[in-house]
Amino acid sequence: MRDQDVQDRQGVEAPRARLQFSANGGPKGPAIFASVSDCRADNTLMDALRTIGAHAAMAGVRELSRSYQKGLEFYDQGLLVDALRSFEAVLNEAAPDSPESRLARFYIGETHARLAEESLQRGSRERAEHHLREAIARNPRFPDLHYELAMLIAEEEALHEAMAELRTALELNPDFAKARLMLGVLTYEVGDYGSGAANIARAVEIEPRYATELYQEAIAAHE
Repeated sequence: MRDQDVQDRQGVEAPRARLQFSANGGPKGPAIFASVSDCRADNTLMDALRTIGAHAAMAGVRELSRSYQKGLEFYDQGLLVDALRSFEAVLNEAAPDSPESRLARFYIGETHARLAEESLQRGSRERAEHHLREAIARNPRFPDLHYELAMLIAEEEALHEAMAELRTALELNPDFAKARLMLGVLTYEVGDYGSGAANIARAVEIEPRYATELYQEAIAAHE
């Protein structure tokens, strides 16, 4: 993903235009509307003003790039709250379909997933569930996120909601063996024995290591 990071662009200097720039390379305050000399025709003036606007846009791109890079640094260092703040800043400023926006959404989802893991390690299940739902909102096509949420809410006896999350995971990846096995177990628990056994058997086909002695006994009992 980082090979697609936003790169700073080189500006094109306008003829007859004099702009004042601050130390970071962006237009300096009101000087964005700097005086334009020797503009003998309306089209010359418009060209110069368009160039001024281009400089302002590039300054915005540089700022987005800095926020994104800072977010990556925080993410790599495990400073997840700071990373989330930086990526959210990019998302708030970037155009909705821009590469910056897509990258920010991806990393916001990944950051929430890591925050969910940290919350579980601290025993904060409610926070973990919150972060998992936020991660799914950003990256809904990641089957492992749906599986992890299903694991969490199944322990709270929300079996039917957990099953719905597992079905979503399996729509995204039909060969997701862990999700298939868990769906089979939960389906069996709610009384749909035939579907439960079929899902468990399919999980074993995908991942033979699930064919334990306990599994064999359960299948024999079902039959």
